[in-house]
Amino acid sequence: MKKRISAVITLIFFVLAAMAQVIPNGVYVIKYTESPSYVLTMKDNKTTDGNQVVVNEWQNKTSQMWEVENLAGGAIILRSVANKKLVINSKNNRLANDALIVTSSYTGINRQKWVPEQHSNGSYVLMMSENKNFCLELKDGTVNAKNNGTVELWSTHKCNHQQWTFENVEGSSTPDSNSTSTSTSPTTTKPTDSNSGSTNTTTKPTDNNSGSTSTSSSTQHEGNVYIIKSAGDPNFVISIDGKPSNHKRLVIQKNRKADAQKWRLTHEKDDTYALRSLLDENFVISINDQLRGFLWLSEFKGSDLERWKAVKMQNGNYMLLLSKDQNRAIDIEGATYEENRGLQIYGRHNDLNQQWIMERVDGTSSTTSTTTTTTKPSNNNSGSTNTTTKPSNSNSGSTTTTTKPSNNNSGSTNTTTKPSNSNSGSTSSTSSTQHEGNIYIIKTSGDPNFVITVDGKPSNHKRLVIQKNRKADAQKWRLTREKDGSYILRSLLDENFVISINDQLRGFLWLSEYKGSDLERWKAVKMDNGNYVLLLTKDQERAIDVEAATYEENRGVQLYGRHDGPNQQWIMERVNK
Repeated sequence: MKKRISAVITLIFFVLAAMAQVIPNGVYVIKYTESPSYVLTMKDNKTTDGNQVVVNEWQNKTSQMWEVENLAGGAIILRSVANKKLVINSKNNRLANDALIVTSSYTGINRQKWVPEQHSNGSYVLMMSENKNFCLELKDGTVNAKNNGTVELWSTHKCNHQQWTFENVEGSSTPDSNSTSTSTSPTTTKPTDSNSGSTNTTTKPTDNNSGSTSTSSSTQHEGNVYIIKSAGDPNFVISIDGKPSNHKRLVIQKNRKADAQKWRLTHEKDDTYALRSLLDENFVISINDQLRGFLWLSEFKGSDLERWKAVKMQNGNYMLLLSKDQNRAIDIEGATYEENRGLQIYGRHNDLNQQWIMERVDGTSSTTSTTTTTTKPSNNNSGSTNTTTKPSNSNSGSTTTTTKPSNNNSGSTNTTTKPSNSNSGSTSSTSSTQHEGNIYIIKTSGDPNFVITVDGKPSNHKRLVIQKNRKADAQKWRLTREKDGSYILRSLLDENFVISINDQLRGFLWLSEYKGSDLERWKAVKMDNGNYVLLLTKDQERAIDVEAATYEENRGVQLYGRHDGPNQQWIMERVNK
């Protein structure tokens, strides 16, 4: 009897231990979350003690695979599959910013142990067990043309370039053996949004303030032909690069209105659609039976790997979800909009690189624009409204005229004309004296309810965050012009304190007492849509950015490589006359 009780207790212990594992024991590819085709790799595929760990493109090698071994207290070891004597740690066991990450023989010291912390997007921050103020980071958040992005130890900010995705490849040396691509996407998925094809309103907010969705009418698109534009950059559309054939990989390309960029939607069972190439309608958009990797064409067989659910967002864009697993969506690899960038299947997160503008190109004229008028509340607190007239989804070169209240409290209006259906990245520099001495609340374009805020009294190295707009002085900034046309952003709480960044030009923004440094000066660049990008004068490839494009109370404001997304665009609301 005692033996049975002991066995039961032992079993319970092991079950509880397994449940406590943040990342279960197993073999993984560790992907850089922002660009998942890049993974942690032993440099030059060398499996020697002291060899550097870098970020490189997936090459299907064991030097890119890591065995997770859970220890007591929530820590893990990351052991090389290519040489299991070696684990990831910092070079010479240094515990400091810029310490290179290498592999070395396991000795059991705490500096070879890591504590994973999971984010809401499913990725992980890997903090050093001995001191969680340090974590694994891809230096500058970039990989160069030769790959080999440097991985280092850095202060834990939990920002984008400190986030990693773990893809389990247990029992296989080829994580995506059926895919024609050299990159795979994580198999870790989020809880289903529903058990049917319908959607709920608790999905993650998108970069354009519309997280909730509604399923499209089951026959709304039946038989119609569309160009499918990326909402992240509508200049790019889903394309076939060449003649249709089995396993022909799909990409995005600039819109040429070619037949290789047109798709007929035919209604299939379960309110799903087949997306048929207009070049040859026997070929449809499909995915391999492992439900991961890049999309391709296949001859239509009626499989649930060839059927897609078109789910309409409140902003009018669509998500294209795989019928077989509606937690997976058509996604632009790395959210990068460039010629021949791959299309992949990826865990649903509702961001712009998973949203699509369905431009119908049959049944309506492609050169004639009809208009719709919408009235919506303005971005200020007056009772006035914005009236927007915009063309229908056509190929017309017509323009959108928007009349909206100015960013002050008067009833006057500003009229701007801009291209239709565009998240244009083109910019025009502001007048050098436009903002001189004026006071602004600086709203994020991604969710204008949130504004740049000082959380407490001004002091050196006081970190900046976004908070809900309370119109408090802690949320107001006076812009004073410098000789080179740049601006100082001074806190209205104490104008001796200004928005600044550290001399390494990365990480979170903070306040500092004004010294006239070029780390304190910002270029306000106006976008075609009227928003602003705020660029560091010292390096105008870096912009003020909402961390991880997540709009919530006390989310950090950071300096990040310029990409002109909604989390780098700002609405300058003037609050003085």
